[in-house]
Amino acid sequence: NSVWFREFITNEIEYKKLITAFDIFVLPSRSEALPYAILEAGAVGIPVIATRVGGIPEIIETGTNGVLVEPENSEELFSTLVLLAENENLRKRLGTNLRASIRENFSKVIKTLDPHLLPILLEDLSSLREKGRQIKENKNKLSLDKELISIMKKQQALLWFNSFRT
Repeated sequence: NSVWFREFITNEIEYKKLITAFDIFVLPSRSEALPYAILEAGAVGIPVIATRVGGIPEIIETGTNGVLVEPENSEELFSTLVLLAENENLRKRLGTNLRASIRENFSKVIKTLDPHLLPILLEDLSSLREKGRQIKENKNKLSLDKELISIMKKQQALLWFNSFRT
């Protein structure tokens, strides 16, 4: 029941805290190569819904370790989101299977591109889920609101700036 808008996170501790708080990761792209964001989400056992484009099907197998939807099909995306939001057991199964698949097939990629993610991939999944639960319970609404306002102001400024470029 929350959406967090964040800037790019460079702090490993902050990154670890935030990613473990996700219930579902969605990547509704029109095109992708091999999206590293899916590997990051899967490394901590977050179930993924993504579009069937580029290299995504090399990571996600629908019903086994995530769900693929057709690009630009908002109804399919919505119904899949509802399905996962309402079914905790399915979310856990898909997330656990995705994590195992990433450990087996993409550990070398992660080690090469993002060494800080490797210890997360090797950490116990139940402890990662517990950290995520604690973050959700302990989040400070006031600081979240301040952060959201700050980000919205930056986005407005960027939109204003971009309006002059076209």
